[in-house]
Amino acid sequence: MIGVDKGVGFLLTKHWKMFVVSVAIACGFGMLLRLTINSVLLAGDESIIDFNEGDAVATLSIPRINLETSVFEVGVDDDDRIEVPEDRERVGWFVRGEREGLARFLVGHTPGVFDDLIYLQVGDVIIFNKNGNIEKYEVIDKVIKGRDDISMIDELKSADLLLMTCSGEEVDGNFTDRLIAYAKKL
Repeated sequence: MIGVDKGVGFLLTKHWKMFVVSVAIACGFGMLLRLTINSVLLAGDESIIDFNEGDAVATLSIPRINLETSVFEVGVDDDDRIEVPEDRERVGWFVRGEREGLARFLVGHTPGVFDDLIYLQVGDVIIFNKNGNIEKYEVIDKVIKGRDDISMIDELKSADLLLMTCSGEEVDGNFTDRLIAYAKKL
């Protein structure tokens, strides 16, 4: 029998690894549940984050469209939508999705850094460089979907890398569609 002075502290000390793993699983499941409930998790045109204080965390290169740019980490806004960089020439990386076992997800503006994403073709190479760790991806598909027809959980399970930008008509400051390029790791 555990004495009063050994209670919860004693159990946490003895079983701390199990406690940490349990908390991590619970947090991850909660995020996935929230993303599933809010089935449309996408970059709203007005959902922005200020990157003036942050540093680039990686670079992105797409030779086919002559793109070489810095990548900045983004999160989600108060409505659980993925934030996009305020600077239209920057690419946002939703790192949190990867931590949950989902695809690498990069988002950028059109007009802006992803203007030429429409010209990507199946077989094109995308190069992602984080601290000298270079990963190459091959484009396997490119689609345009209605903004309200996207389930980000499904999208983030369908490839190793996704690039997404606005497309379609601009209505009241928001674009009606999203262009999504899917790529697999080489």
